[in-house]
Amino acid sequence: NGELVTMLSGGMSRVLPEKDALEIEFDAKWERSFYFGLRMFSDSESRSYNSIGYNVSFSNNRINLQVAKRKNNRLARETIGNTTINQLYNDKKARIKIYGNRSTKEFVIWLNGKEIARWKDADEEFTPSGNHLVFYNQGGSSSMRLRDVTISGWNGDLAPITPLNPEEIKPGTSRITFINGDAATAEIGSLKDGKLGLKTKRGTFP
Repeated sequence: NGELVTMLSGGMSRVLPEKDALEIEFDAKWERSFYFGLRMFSDSESRSYNSIGYNVSFSNNRINLQVAKRKNNRLARETIGNTTINQLYNDKKARIKIYGNRSTKEFVIWLNGKEIARWKDADEEFTPSGNHLVFYNQGGSSSMRLRDVTISGWNGDLAPITPLNPEEIKPGTSRITFINGDAATAEIGSLKDGKLGLKTKRGTFP
């Protein structure tokens, strides 16, 4: 139901339909430490080190992107990028969004509506084929709660556009990115005949 509560180390996974891009968003709240990991495009439901795929990990204020791939029949692990965000260490809560694309190998992380990291795997020969998404708590006995968890997927190289000023997005509206690359803020209406009604400052349309 869009909520995950974990009290101990461990993980859970889902097999998703095969998509080029994934976007995962949630509200996170934790007690002592935020040792959280998310494995994308994995070939296994396990968080085992033998699994192929991309791994985004949070270790309190440090965020790291790694990839596990096979080269010459051997498992190789590489660090794509890392960054330090002290806000994670102090606040113990955050709205987090993670985007990854298996084809372009681009990954972006947003914290409270602001882009804080953008990385790209330069290896053109490797493309993960797995469809497992694995959430895991690697923080021992530290409790963690993820609320309003949403998972989106689509095909193609379209990436979400970061608003120039996230604070300008009014409550009750969302940032919408269209397949031609344009973006707008909109109120999302009901679903009718397979189309969402979008109310924007230029009018309402499906």
